[in-house]
Amino acid sequence: MGRPGGVCVGFIYAKSVQEPMGYRIPSTEEVEGAIAAVLRREHKLPSEQRFLSLVRRELKRRERDYTISHERLRRIAIKSGQVKVTIHTRRSEERKPMARCPVCGSRLRAVKNETVFGGTVTLGFECPGCGYFTGMDRRIPQRYIFASLVGGRRDSPVVRFMDAGSDEAAD
Repeated sequence: MGRPGGVCVGFIYAKSVQEPMGYRIPSTEEVEGAIAAVLRREHKLPSEQRFLSLVRRELKRRERDYTISHERLRRIAIKSGQVKVTIHTRRSEERKPMARCPVCGSRLRAVKNETVFGGTVTLGFECPGCGYFTGMDRRIPQRYIFASLVGGRRDSPVVRFMDAGSDEAAD
């Protein structure tokens, strides 16, 4: 029989001791400051992993326990207006509708067209947050390239999409 709130260790009951977390989550403003510092040193980062590594290092200079996930970093970077993001994509044959944007996590909006018979047909899905668009065959992000915006911040995100095998950006 155990006691409420205790853990059996051999024959001795001990109170559960919750260990403190080994990391802390920085505020959005702290992350934006780290992004700005990284972009002052490196104007173009060829991968999300490299960008994440440098921003984490910058955050750890400020507070040893700070860390950030690549999804949160990407969302903050795009919304901050400090970064131009080029996203290389590939097409997938999967037809299942998507609810959330794979780039920034915003809820996707269906793009519909009216038919000549008065009905509607879904052409694809678009993100109001970052501009991601996919038709009925999905565009899957493969590679993110982050670059400093010359002239500072912008009010709207600067995101370009490039499909695999094309040299032109699909904006």
